[in-house]
Amino acid sequence: MLDQVIFVQAHKNSSFRRQAGYRADGSGGFSLIEFLVVAAIISLLILATLFGVQLQLMRARDAHRKADLEKLKVAFEHYYSDNDCYPDYDIFYNGGVEPDPAICGQAIPELTPYLNQIPCDPETGLPYAYYPPEGKTSCEGYRLYTKLENDQDQGIANVGCSASGCGGQTSYNYGVSVGGSLIQQTGSVAPTSAPTVTPEVVYNGEWVCSPNSDPNINGGEPYCKQYTNPIGHGCGASYPTESECDLDCYTGSWITCSD
Repeated sequence: MLDQVIFVQAHKNSSFRRQAGYRADGSGGFSLIEFLVVAAIISLLILATLFGVQLQLMRARDAHRKADLEKLKVAFEHYYSDNDCYPDYDIFYNGGVEPDPAICGQAIPELTPYLNQIPCDPETGLPYAYYPPEGKTSCEGYRLYTKLENDQDQGIANVGCSASGCGGQTSYNYGVSVGGSLIQQTGSVAPTSAPTVTPEVVYNGEWVCSPNSDPNINGGEPYCKQYTNPIGHGCGASYPTESECDLDCYTGSWITCSD
Protein backbone atom coordinates (compact mmCIF):
# COMPACT_ATOMS: atom_id res chain seq x y z
CA MET A 1 0.00 0.00 0.00
CA LEU A 2 2.80 2.43 0.85
CA ASP A 3 4.40 1.74 -2.52
CA GLN A 4 1.18 2.64 -4.31
CA VAL A 5 0.84 5.96 -2.40
CA ILE A 6 4.44 6.89 -3.29
CA PHE A 7 3.87 6.07 -6.98
CA VAL A 8 0.68 8.15 -7.16
CA GLN A 9 2.34 11.12 -5.45
CA ALA A 10 5.36 10.94 -7.79
CA HIS A 11 3.03 10.89 -10.82
CA LYS A 12 1.20 13.99 -9.55
CA ASN A 13 4.50 15.82 -8.98
CA SER A 14 5.67 14.96 -12.52
CA SER A 15 2.43 16.30 -14.05
CA PHE A 16 2.71 19.52 -12.02
CA ARG A 17 6.31 20.08 -13.09
CA ARG A 18 5.39 19.66 -16.79
CA GLN A 19 2.46 22.11 -16.45
CA ALA A 20 4.67 24.65 -14.64
CA GLY A 21 7.23 24.67 -17.48
CA TYR A 22 9.87 22.40 -16.05
CA ARG A 23 11.93 20.35 -18.47
CA ALA A 24 11.73 16.56 -18.49
CA ASP A 25 15.20 16.30 -16.93
CA GLY A 26 13.91 18.00 -13.81
CA SER A 27 15.51 21.43 -14.36
CA GLY A 28 13.34 24.61 -14.45
CA GLY A 29 13.06 27.13 -17.44
CA PHE A 30 11.32 27.72 -20.79
CA SER A 31 10.87 25.07 -23.40
CA LEU A 32 12.31 25.62 -26.91
CA ILE A 33 8.91 26.51 -28.36
CA GLU A 34 8.25 29.06 -25.62
CA PHE A 35 11.66 30.61 -26.20
CA LEU A 36 11.02 30.94 -29.97
CA VAL A 37 7.63 32.56 -29.35
CA VAL A 38 9.16 35.12 -26.98
CA ALA A 39 12.01 35.85 -29.44
CA ALA A 40 9.50 36.38 -32.27
CA ILE A 41 7.47 38.81 -30.16
CA ILE A 42 10.56 40.78 -29.21
CA SER A 43 11.65 40.94 -32.88
CA LEU A 44 8.27 42.29 -33.93
CA LEU A 45 8.40 44.93 -31.21
CA ILE A 46 11.89 46.00 -32.36
CA LEU A 47 10.77 46.23 -36.01
CA ALA A 48 7.69 48.23 -35.06
CA THR A 49 9.84 50.61 -33.03
CA LEU A 50 12.33 51.08 -35.88
CA PHE A 51 9.53 51.69 -38.38
CA GLY A 52 7.98 54.28 -36.07
CA VAL A 53 11.32 56.06 -35.66
CA GLN A 54 11.90 56.08 -39.43
CA LEU A 55 8.41 57.45 -40.03
CA GLN A 56 8.97 60.26 -37.53
CA LEU A 57 12.33 61.13 -39.09
CA MET A 58 10.72 61.18 -42.54
CA ARG A 59 7.97 63.50 -41.34
CA ALA A 60 10.53 65.75 -39.68
CA ARG A 61 12.48 66.07 -42.95
CA ASP A 62 9.26 66.85 -44.83
CA ALA A 63 8.38 69.55 -42.29
CA HIS A 64 11.89 70.96 -42.80
CA ARG A 65 11.33 71.08 -46.57
CA LYS A 66 8.01 72.91 -46.21
CA ALA A 67 9.56 75.45 -43.83
CA ASP A 68 12.47 76.02 -46.24
CA LEU A 69 10.13 76.81 -49.13
CA GLU A 70 8.26 79.30 -46.96
CA LYS A 71 11.55 81.02 -46.06
CA LEU A 72 12.46 81.31 -49.73
CA LYS A 73 8.99 82.59 -50.57
CA VAL A 74 9.26 85.38 -48.00
CA ALA A 75 12.75 86.31 -49.24
CA PHE A 76 11.59 86.38 -52.86
CA GLU A 77 8.66 88.63 -52.01
CA HIS A 78 10.99 91.11 -50.27
CA TYR A 79 13.28 90.95 -53.31
CA TYR A 80 10.33 91.68 -55.59
CA SER A 81 9.32 94.68 -53.47
CA ASP A 82 12.74 96.23 -54.05
CA ASN A 83 13.35 95.15 -57.66
CA ASP A 84 9.91 94.76 -59.30
CA CYS A 85 11.04 91.28 -60.39
CA TYR A 86 11.81 87.99 -58.68
CA PRO A 87 15.39 86.62 -58.69
CA ASP A 88 16.77 85.10 -61.90
CA TYR A 89 16.10 81.39 -62.21
CA ASP A 90 19.77 80.47 -62.22
CA ILE A 91 20.30 82.12 -58.84
CA PHE A 92 21.13 78.74 -57.26
CA TYR A 93 23.56 77.76 -60.05
CA ASN A 94 26.47 79.76 -58.62
CA GLY A 95 27.70 80.59 -62.14
CA GLY A 96 27.46 76.99 -63.32
CA VAL A 97 24.97 75.11 -65.47
CA GLU A 98 23.02 73.36 -62.69
CA PRO A 99 22.13 73.94 -59.02
CA ASP A 100 25.30 74.03 -56.92
CA PRO A 101 25.21 72.34 -53.48
CA ALA A 102 28.16 74.54 -52.44
CA ILE A 103 25.74 77.43 -51.82
CA CYS A 104 23.79 75.47 -49.21
CA GLY A 105 23.98 77.18 -45.85
CA GLN A 106 25.83 80.10 -47.44
CA ALA A 107 24.83 83.67 -48.24
CA ILE A 108 24.59 84.80 -51.86
CA PRO A 109 24.74 88.49 -52.79
CA GLU A 110 21.36 88.68 -54.53
CA LEU A 111 19.48 87.48 -51.45
CA THR A 112 21.75 88.59 -48.61
CA PRO A 113 19.50 91.46 -47.48
CA TYR A 114 16.55 89.07 -47.28
CA LEU A 115 18.02 85.66 -46.43
CA ASN A 116 21.25 84.97 -44.57
CA GLN A 117 21.64 81.33 -45.62
CA ILE A 118 20.35 79.37 -48.59
CA PRO A 119 18.26 76.42 -47.33
CA CYS A 120 18.63 73.10 -49.13
CA ASP A 121 17.00 69.68 -49.04
CA PRO A 122 17.86 67.99 -45.69
CA GLU A 123 18.48 64.62 -47.33
CA THR A 124 19.96 65.29 -50.79
CA GLY A 125 21.85 68.45 -49.80
CA LEU A 126 20.80 70.13 -53.08
CA PRO A 127 19.14 73.53 -53.58
CA TYR A 128 15.40 73.44 -54.19
CA ALA A 129 14.08 73.50 -57.77
CA TYR A 130 13.26 77.07 -58.86
CA TYR A 131 11.41 77.80 -62.12
CA PRO A 132 9.31 80.57 -63.66
CA PRO A 133 5.57 80.06 -64.04
CA GLU A 134 4.96 78.12 -67.22
CA GLY A 135 5.09 80.53 -70.17
CA LYS A 136 5.96 83.56 -68.01
CA THR A 137 9.00 85.58 -66.92
CA SER A 138 10.81 86.26 -63.65
CA CYS A 139 8.84 89.48 -63.21
CA GLU A 140 5.56 87.58 -63.28
CA GLY A 141 6.12 84.90 -60.66
CA TYR A 142 7.94 81.66 -59.83
CA ARG A 143 7.59 78.02 -58.80
CA LEU A 144 9.56 76.35 -55.99
CA TYR A 145 9.48 72.55 -55.86
CA THR A 146 10.52 69.75 -53.53
CA LYS A 147 9.74 66.05 -53.12
CA LEU A 148 8.13 64.97 -49.85
CA GLU A 149 9.10 61.48 -48.68
CA ASN A 150 5.66 60.83 -47.22
CA ASP A 151 3.58 60.71 -50.40
CA GLN A 152 0.43 60.51 -48.27
CA ASP A 153 1.06 63.97 -46.80
CA GLN A 154 -2.13 66.02 -47.03
CA GLY A 155 -0.10 69.05 -48.11
CA ILE A 156 0.54 67.40 -51.48
CA ALA A 157 -3.14 67.43 -52.39
CA ASN A 158 -3.59 70.88 -50.87
CA VAL A 159 -1.20 72.42 -53.44
CA GLY A 160 -2.82 70.54 -56.32
CA CYS A 161 -0.14 67.88 -56.79
CA SER A 162 -0.28 64.11 -56.29
CA ALA A 163 2.04 61.34 -55.14
CA SER A 164 3.18 60.92 -58.76
CA GLY A 165 4.08 64.59 -59.25
CA CYS A 166 2.73 67.99 -60.24
CA GLY A 167 1.32 67.44 -63.72
CA GLY A 168 4.16 67.13 -66.21
CA GLN A 169 6.64 67.91 -63.43
CA THR A 170 7.08 64.36 -62.13
CA SER A 171 10.31 64.86 -60.17
CA TYR A 172 8.51 66.72 -57.36
CA ASN A 173 5.22 66.40 -55.50
CA TYR A 174 5.04 69.59 -53.44
CA GLY A 175 5.83 73.27 -53.81
CA VAL A 176 4.79 76.90 -53.61
CA SER A 177 4.06 79.24 -56.50
CA VAL A 178 3.28 82.85 -57.30
CA GLY A 179 1.79 84.10 -60.55
CA GLY A 180 0.89 80.66 -61.87
CA SER A 181 0.07 77.05 -61.05
CA LEU A 182 2.47 74.44 -59.73
CA ILE A 183 0.93 72.01 -62.19
CA GLN A 184 3.13 71.90 -65.28
CA GLN A 185 0.99 71.23 -68.34
CA THR A 186 3.73 69.56 -70.37
CA GLY A 187 6.52 67.13 -69.63
CA SER A 188 9.16 69.58 -70.81
CA VAL A 189 11.69 70.98 -68.38
CA ALA A 190 10.90 74.53 -67.33
CA PRO A 191 13.36 77.19 -68.52
CA THR A 192 16.03 78.36 -66.13
CA SER A 193 16.09 81.94 -67.38
CA ALA A 194 13.45 84.43 -68.39
CA PRO A 195 12.68 84.65 -72.10
CA THR A 196 13.35 87.88 -73.96
CA VAL A 197 10.36 90.18 -74.02
CA THR A 198 9.92 92.26 -77.16
CA PRO A 199 9.19 95.86 -76.16
CA GLU A 200 6.17 97.72 -77.45
CA VAL A 201 6.64 99.28 -80.90
CA VAL A 202 7.09 103.04 -80.61
CA TYR A 203 7.79 105.55 -83.41
CA ASN A 204 9.58 108.48 -81.84
CA GLY A 205 12.13 110.00 -84.21
CA GLU A 206 14.12 109.30 -87.36
CA TRP A 207 16.79 106.88 -86.05
CA VAL A 208 15.98 103.29 -87.00
CA CYS A 209 17.58 99.84 -87.04
CA SER A 210 18.42 99.40 -90.71
CA PRO A 211 19.26 96.22 -92.63
CA ASN A 212 22.88 95.94 -93.69
CA SER A 213 24.80 93.79 -96.15
CA ASP A 214 28.15 95.60 -95.94
CA PRO A 215 30.60 93.49 -93.87
CA ASN A 216 32.66 96.63 -93.19
CA ILE A 217 29.78 98.18 -91.23
CA ASN A 218 28.93 96.47 -87.93
CA GLY A 219 30.12 93.14 -89.38
CA GLY A 220 27.24 93.05 -91.83
CA GLU A 221 24.70 93.19 -89.01
CA PRO A 222 21.86 95.76 -88.84
CA TYR A 223 22.90 99.19 -87.58
CA CYS A 224 21.27 102.53 -86.74
CA LYS A 225 20.75 105.18 -89.39
CA GLN A 226 18.31 108.01 -90.09
CA TYR A 227 15.15 107.72 -92.15
CA THR A 228 12.76 110.61 -92.78
CA ASN A 229 9.84 108.18 -93.00
CA PRO A 230 10.50 105.12 -90.78
CA ILE A 231 6.96 103.75 -91.14
CA GLY A 232 7.15 103.96 -94.92
CA HIS A 233 10.32 101.87 -94.90
CA GLY A 234 8.66 99.18 -92.80
CA CYS A 235 10.80 99.87 -89.73
CA GLY A 236 9.89 98.15 -86.50
CA ALA A 237 10.39 101.32 -84.47
CA SER A 238 12.21 104.64 -84.44
CA TYR A 239 14.18 106.60 -81.86
CA PRO A 240 14.95 110.25 -81.23
CA THR A 241 18.74 109.65 -80.91
CA GLU A 242 21.29 107.25 -82.34
CA SER A 243 22.42 106.08 -78.90
CA GLU A 244 18.90 105.03 -77.94
CA CYS A 245 18.56 103.17 -81.21
CA ASP A 246 21.84 101.35 -80.63
CA LEU A 247 20.61 99.88 -77.36
CA ASP A 248 17.94 97.83 -79.14
CA CYS A 249 19.31 97.44 -82.63
CA TYR A 250 22.63 95.88 -81.65
CA THR A 251 20.98 93.47 -79.21
CA GLY A 252 18.50 92.28 -81.83
CA SER A 253 15.43 93.38 -79.89
CA TRP A 254 13.77 95.08 -82.87
CA ILE A 255 12.73 93.87 -86.30
CA THR A 256 14.78 95.91 -88.76
CA CYS A 257 13.42 98.00 -91.58
CA SER A 258 12.37 96.27 -94.79
CA ASP A 259 14.87 98.34 -96.88
